[in-house]
Amino acid sequence: MSTPGNGKQLLNSLTSLRFFAALLVFLWHTHLWGNHLDRYQLGYAGVSFFYMLSGFVLTYAYYKRITIGKFTAIKSYYIARIAKIYPVHLLTFALAIPLAFYVVHASGVAEFLKQAVANVFLVQSFSPHIPYYFAFNAVSWSISDELFFYLLMPVFIFIAFRLRNKLSIGKLVLSMLVIWIAMVALLTGKVAVLDQWAYYVLPLIRLPDFVLGILLCLVYWKSQSTKLNSIRTT
Repeated sequence: MSTPGNGKQLLNSLTSLRFFAALLVFLWHTHLWGNHLDRYQLGYAGVSFFYMLSGFVLTYAYYKRITIGKFTAIKSYYIARIAKIYPVHLLTFALAIPLAFYVVHASGVAEFLKQAVANVFLVQSFSPHIPYYFAFNAVSWSISDELFFYLLMPVFIFIAFRLRNKLSIGKLVLSMLVIWIAMVALLTGKVAVLDQWAYYVLPLIRLPDFVLGILLCLVYWKSQSTKLNSIRTT
């Protein structure tokens, strides 16, 4: 699959949209214009947009290198992703330690250490318990989800590459939608206190946002290739 168009210009344009998504999330957390943001779920939409944009941008940047199948290409991808998120994450984790210890010390040192380990290794979003997935730097749950997506991305790229001549993009989107509905159905009716985790934090439920970004990138390439072929034949 080719990657037509001015890649750098496109990625710069898309990356600039991060500001608006970040602004929505920031305003939601500050509760400024809270009624309007809550009414239209714009804070939540900002997080979903980040995940979709991440899937699109990473597919655009790494698709060719990953589908070549060389270990060095996949290794460099993982190193780049970890280097992007871990330094800042560890810094915010360290800054949050005093406050976190003040909040959770009543539960005991052992519990504090468990939460710390989960947070450092960015696996806290897999726990359904608020003291875990919101521990220390609370918003790092989203980075926990993002790391999960990063780890799986080469697998999705490889699957898309192998199925490129067998399944249409529409069928891939439909398959993803069916899987997502099945996961939601399995969670429906569970304990209400888990709703926030199950429908908002759980990485498996947020994974379709990221995969949708991957598929949108493939749709973009297909449309650009069709346009270029049309121009060449006229």
